[in-house]
Amino acid sequence: MRCIFCKQDSSGSRSVEHIVPESLGNKSHVLPTGVVCDRCNQYFALKIEKVLLEQEFFKNLRHRNAIESKRGRISPSEKVLGTITFSEGEIYISNKGMNVVTVDPLSAQFIMSEW
Repeated sequence: MRCIFCKQDSSGSRSVEHIVPESLGNKSHVLPTGVVCDRCNQYFALKIEKVLLEQEFFKNLRHRNAIESKRGRISPSEKVLGTITFSEGEIYISNKGMNVVTVDPLSAQFIMSEW
């Protein structure tokens, strides 16, 4: 069998390629052993998936959805919303930009008290 990426012989490969990365919750959709060689599988894991998963968006996504790592751990989250302030029924969310979410004053007070 040949690797679908590098076209080298992959008959001795032991790893399986997850179609959607396991680190994003996929445990069952995999290509059979040998479809992707161990070298290419390792390359994608370290050079692509790892870089992607270190992005703030994916850290928060994995935390919010309780997606476990291969070791069964849920990643810690940074502040999901960033810095928030409240003014007359509006919550201002600042995280490399400014977003405004309008909520009723009671809900805004509750959010601020929990923050």
